[in-house]
Amino acid sequence: MPNFCAAPNCTRKSTQSDLAFFRTVLRDNAIPTIFDLTSHLNNPHSRHRKRIKELSEDEIRTRKQEKINETSEREQKHKEINNTNAQNSNTEEGEEQDEDILPLTLEEKENKEYLKSLFEILILMGKQNIPLDGHEADEIPEGLFTPDNFQALLKCRINSGEEVLRKRFETTAVNTLFCSKAQQKQMLEICESCIREETLREVRDSHFFSIITDDVVDIAGEGHLPVLVRFVDEAHNLREEFVGFLPYEADAEILAMKFHTTITEKWGLNMEYCRGQAYIVSSGFSSKTKAVASRLL
Repeated sequence: MPNFCAAPNCTRKSTQSDLAFFRTVLRDNAIPTIFDLTSHLNNPHSRHRKRIKELSEDEIRTRKQEKINETSEREQKHKEINNTNAQNSNTEEGEEQDEDILPLTLEEKENKEYLKSLFEILILMGKQNIPLDGHEADEIPEGLFTPDNFQALLKCRINSGEEVLRKRFETTAVNTLFCSKAQQKQMLEICESCIREETLREVRDSHFFSIITDDVVDIAGEGHLPVLVRFVDEAHNLREEFVGFLPYEADAEILAMKFHTTITEKWGLNMEYCRGQAYIVSSGFSSKTKAVASRLL
C-alpha cells in the first residue's frame, strides 16, 4: 500500500509501506534473544512448562491465616523458653542467697521475737499518743513502785499469754529492770530513724521540696528548731512532714552551717531541688533567719 501524507498540499509520498514493530521480519541468520516471542513455538520442551496457578480469594485468606498461626505459635514457644530460663535463673539465685544466709539459731530466733514484741508495744503507744512515762515523780507515793505506761502494757501482754516475753521475764534477775529507760530510748531512736528515712526517700523520689521551720521549742532545757519538708508525693498529693529537730544555736553562722550539714549530709537532700524556705519564728530568731536562708541557697 502506498504511503501518502495526509496533510493538504503535501507532495511527500512513498511507494513503501510502514511496517509495525511487531511485524518486523528478521533475517535468516538472526540470533534469538529474550525478546523473541516466537522462539518457544519451535521448542517442544517449553510447551510442557508448568504454569503458575492463580489463587482464589479464599485460598489467599487461608494461607495468610496459616502464616499468622505459625508466627503466633513460634512466638509462644519463644516466650515459654524465655520464662523457663528466667525461672531457672531465679531459682539458682534464690539458692545462692539461701546458701549465703546462715540459718538463725534458737537463741537468735527468741531474741528476734522478743524485740518484735517490744516494738509492737512501742508503735502502738505512738499511734495512740500515749507517753512512755505514766506518772510524774511527785505523783508517785514514797516507797511504792508504779510502773510506767510501757511497763504496764508489757505486763499486760505477758499476762495475756505472750510466751516469748514470759520466758524472758522469768530468766531475768529480780533486781534488773525489765526494758529500762535506756533501752526504751534506743528503741525510740530506731523508730525515729526508720520513719525519717521513709519520709526522706519519698522526698528524694519527688526531687523538688521546700523547707519549713517552726518556732524554737524547749526539750530537756535546750532549744531545738523543728524542721519540716513540703513536697508532692507520687499520688500528686501535697504533703508537709516533720523530719526532725535541729539544735538551736545563738550564732547565726553556726546555726546555718549545722542546718546545711544536717540537710545535705545527714538527711541526704540535694539543695539544688529546694524551691522554697519558710520560717515561722518569734522575734528572737527573726534576726537570724536571713543568714540561715542565704546560707542554704
